[in-house]
Amino acid sequence: MNTKILLSIAAASTVFFSCNKKAETQAINEKQNTALALITTMVNDKYTFMETDNANINLDAYFETTANANNLEADFEATKKAMAVTSAAYTAHSSKISIKEVVKNADGTETITANELSNLTTNQKDASTNAFIQTTALQQYVFVVKFDGSIYKIVSVRDIDKEILQHEKEEANNMPYVTDDLEEIETIDKRLSGIATVNYNRAAAIAYAATYAITPNVAYQDFSSGCSYCGGDCTNFLSQCMLAGGWGQQFYKASSTSAWWYGKSTNPAGYKGGFSGIWPSAQKMGFFLKKLTSRVTRVTSLSQINPGDPVMMVAPNGNAYHALIVTQKATNGDLYLSCHTSNRHNNHMSNYGITATTKFSGITPDILV
Repeated sequence: MNTKILLSIAAASTVFFSCNKKAETQAINEKQNTALALITTMVNDKYTFMETDNANINLDAYFETTANANNLEADFEATKKAMAVTSAAYTAHSSKISIKEVVKNADGTETITANELSNLTTNQKDASTNAFIQTTALQQYVFVVKFDGSIYKIVSVRDIDKEILQHEKEEANNMPYVTDDLEEIETIDKRLSGIATVNYNRAAAIAYAATYAITPNVAYQDFSSGCSYCGGDCTNFLSQCMLAGGWGQQFYKASSTSAWWYGKSTNPAGYKGGFSGIWPSAQKMGFFLKKLTSRVTRVTSLSQINPGDPVMMVAPNGNAYHALIVTQKATNGDLYLSCHTSNRHNNHMSNYGITATTKFSGITPDILV
């Protein structure tokens, strides 16, 4: 009798387990029955992981191999750990995935370029409004996926935005620190010292950034692609924000190391077309701002930086390679930055390796010297 009871329990358990397995398989199939469903699920899982206390994320079911899954998992875990150092975290998200291009490969796989537009809520509050800080991120991935007859799986994935930033850093580090003509450099101090101070309207610069951080202003050229000498749209965007904040343009010849202008603006000097070399170039902008002592204040710590200030990221050799603008500051002093290439609004500073102990030698566009 006891044997029959045990067998009945075992049989019931077996049937119950099979039902769960069938339901689990069906759920996976629904999440991976199209490439878009697979990518959407992966992105949602990424942010769900960011919003939990879990120490690890498991994406194995979505990938062809565990090794490929591990690479992306490690990246997500590192991002979460970096934010946690400053006690910042995401608490809620909504994401929209759009497929830009699909290329069918000879081996039966498909290469898919996808955009991820995510709105995130952080657990940090703005220092001036005491409202939770909202982040918007436009992320671009390139997936290679394959269909095995029942579900799609990811063969490989590339984070295009991180690739661009790494490329710009390496390129800047391989450039000479000063690339301009010696004669121009010798006269730049005198020329820039004559530029008057300005009352910088931080609120106007921040408002401009909020409007155009994700969707660029069509009145300006977009340097994120098709411009081999510009290196992305980040400095072009920062220049626009600073112009909106009241920085007057400097109209010298386009190649001048003391010229900062964009051709579509009213220009008394007559430069109606194009733009100066500094306007879209992180390296040139970094050099320009260091010399422009009549309009800027050098800073050495995080506490000196406020919303409306630019932040320039520099390579080991001192060349700037990425430009951002601070658009919010948390009650604990953490910075939230906006930029182009990739397009971000109120992205937490940890995403750029900035912490409370980061040492700054940059500038702020202020009337104080």
